[in-house]
Amino acid sequence: MLNSLGDNYNLFVHELRKHLHAKGKAITGAVYPVSVRPNISKAALQAFDFLNIMIYNATGLWNINDPGPHAPYEFAERSIDFWEYTQGISRDKLVFGFPFYGYNFDPAIATAVIYRSIVEENTIHAYSGNVDLLYYDGIPDVVEKTQLALARTN
Repeated sequence: MLNSLGDNYNLFVHELRKHLHAKGKAITGAVYPVSVRPNISKAALQAFDFLNIMIYNATGLWNINDPGPHAPYEFAERSIDFWEYTQGISRDKLVFGFPFYGYNFDPAIATAVIYRSIVEENTIHAYSGNVDLLYYDGIPDVVEKTQLALARTN
């Protein structure tokens, strides 16, 4: 949709905000962790009531030779810094997006795996962040990032 809106995206966001607010509704957007598409203005970003930061996919199956966590803690920190300091978005507008899936980097079976399947295989996996070449956020990762979110967005 963004590509089809082209240069009209910023106008679209402001018009949508006006109409949603008139009905007592909020406008939100999902954004990349550490980048903004070039045709999105800072004014359009400020028009959102909340920005949902997709803090995942630092790596993935498109980069099979770089196995590892696709949503590491440091990536979350950089994402917050980018949106707060580089883009000037107020902390109270930032919402973390957590991945509830993992990537299995085993070349023989490279695939995305939902969290439920990972834990159903063995409940102990809930307390880890990887099994062999399968990487995901386990409970300790989610707790650590939740603490970061609470500390940095309040």
